[in-house]
Amino acid sequence: MEPLRYLQEVNEWWTSGSVNPVLLQKLHRDEFNELAELLEADRITAIIGPQRVGKTTLMYQLIDHLLGTGTKKEHILFASMDDPLVKMMDEPLKTILDEYLEKVVKKPIRDIGKLYVFIDEIHFLADWNLWLKRYFDLKYNIKFIISSSSATHLLKYSRESLVGRISEIKILPLNFKEFIKFKGRTELLEPYGDKDIFKIDVNSDKFELTKFQNELVLYFNEYLLSGGYPEYHPAKDIRLWQDILIADVVEKTIYRDIAVLYQIKNPQYLEKIFTYIAQNNCQTASYNRIAQALSISTDTVINMIDYLESTHLIGSLPIFSKNVKKQIRSNRKFFVIDSGLSNALLKNRSLMDENSGLLVESVVNSNLLTAKEFRRFLDIRNISYFTDKQKHEVDIVLDIDGKIVPVEVKYQNNIYDHDLKNLHYFLDAQSLDFGVVVTRNLFEMRKNILCIPVWMFLLIFTA
Repeated sequence: MEPLRYLQEVNEWWTSGSVNPVLLQKLHRDEFNELAELLEADRITAIIGPQRVGKTTLMYQLIDHLLGTGTKKEHILFASMDDPLVKMMDEPLKTILDEYLEKVVKKPIRDIGKLYVFIDEIHFLADWNLWLKRYFDLKYNIKFIISSSSATHLLKYSRESLVGRISEIKILPLNFKEFIKFKGRTELLEPYGDKDIFKIDVNSDKFELTKFQNELVLYFNEYLLSGGYPEYHPAKDIRLWQDILIADVVEKTIYRDIAVLYQIKNPQYLEKIFTYIAQNNCQTASYNRIAQALSISTDTVINMIDYLESTHLIGSLPIFSKNVKKQIRSNRKFFVIDSGLSNALLKNRSLMDENSGLLVESVVNSNLLTAKEFRRFLDIRNISYFTDKQKHEVDIVLDIDGKIVPVEVKYQNNIYDHDLKNLHYFLDAQSLDFGVVVTRNLFEMRKNILCIPVWMFLLIFTA
């Protein structure tokens, strides 16, 4: 197929004047407004996130936004470097831009208004960073918006040649608040939008914050089982959904994206390590321990975990310490970014009490990680965990704008004194006056410790 015919097929708005509704979702991710603002910035905008998280949909929504705000339809170009027709082209980006400028724009590039060029899955383009640097440095009036499923790949090459020229926006699976939005129940979020975790008065706020409890508990259970990938909503059936997750997220990411991108000879090791982390969700582990358990070399485990983190299949927390060397040397706490992925890997098709506690902790970690990346409402500077030689442990330690907040996840309705001993120890050792216990549905103050339901905690931190 000639390049022009390909471009006409994937840029339907050149003839129709609008984006096909099939390519759009009615609701926008939280990051949409920030991305829309960046459309007028000079820098290249990079959208980074795992497979099937909605990066391409965001691009189409941005195109729809540009068309709706008066941008000429011919001044918007979309292409995917993952398309087989593009992969067959010699020098794909140059070929596409040359064809576009000659046969669609039909004017010298310096004689036209601003052009918006969207390049999906750019990491499949060889030397993409050098091509973008070339066009950027020529001072053409082109705004590039690119996407990638690999943060490590994109950041490595952007830092080599695009320093000062690129802004990265990370997109992760839906947090719990967005899950509610995608369910079409935004009214359930109203009590939480202006709440501050440090200023909650359990007595005076209890009625307002618990009035939708019954519905929110049901939605949280659904979220805990299915996870936060946007495509879940039309799928609904849990067996079908887990098959989709394994095929479209796990297998494509491991056996296509990571294996091809990093030229891995044994991609099955990636799946083994990913499954091991799902089986030991939110447990601290050393690279050596994982290597011994799976009979894989430690160096291989280190590299594979880096690849899994870079493609946002897993996350990790460092140990809480002011000593940077100790943080680097100590074991990390690994967790699967999305609970739906974890359940799909382990074939958990219903929620059982015996496997829910650590799964809930992983959901809290991933939602906090999203809040950390999206700093518009809350400045979470760091997320870690605490342990010491005396085996005092705290699940999560937050640094919120310089204020340290320890968080224990106890997914139960009865909190006893022994459940709080590690939290009290940490508060005393660090001279702190406030801690949090994330519970199933218990909402009360225990002196200087707030016991708060997990669904409420997540909505306050992401509202």
